[in-house]
Amino acid sequence: MALTDHNITPLTLPLYTSKRLIAHTCQSIWNEFLTPVLQTTSVGQYRSDSSPQPWVRKISCKLDVVLTHLHLGQTRLTTHLQRMSLAPDPYCPWCISIPETMNHFMLECPRFHLHRVVLQEELRALGVTTFDLPTLLGATGIDSSWQSAVLCLICAFLNKTNQLQRL
Repeated sequence: MALTDHNITPLTLPLYTSKRLIAHTCQSIWNEFLTPVLQTTSVGQYRSDSSPQPWVRKISCKLDVVLTHLHLGQTRLTTHLQRMSLAPDPYCPWCISIPETMNHFMLECPRFHLHRVVLQEELRALGVTTFDLPTLLGATGIDSSWQSAVLCLICAFLNKTNQLQRL
């Protein structure tokens, strides 16, 4: 059956437009599939779709890897290591009786209190008033123009606490 049988005129699209349409369609289908999966994992706290994430900065491979591990929850924190049978217990090495989760490490551990106070002050100077994991790791709820600055502050926090190598 030819196109003229249905009175349809074929459109001639430039190659780059065709590629963009195909990419957009594939991205939409992937996001439809990905959304329910993200909602059932901890990654869903920091991601809602498959778009490029602001933490991939391409400045330092080491920092990009650590930030990606933090987003995925695949770190060398004792809670994760114990889950994989690589550590005898899930407790923080400094707090002894509290599990070393990402929340504890980033927001609660007294060992990093002074560095955390500095981080909070620097974030407030940028107008960021929320201090929680989704804000710190995913830079959610932050204007896109400030996301890279927030991520730089997180990287500085990890460097100052000497935990970058550990994660």
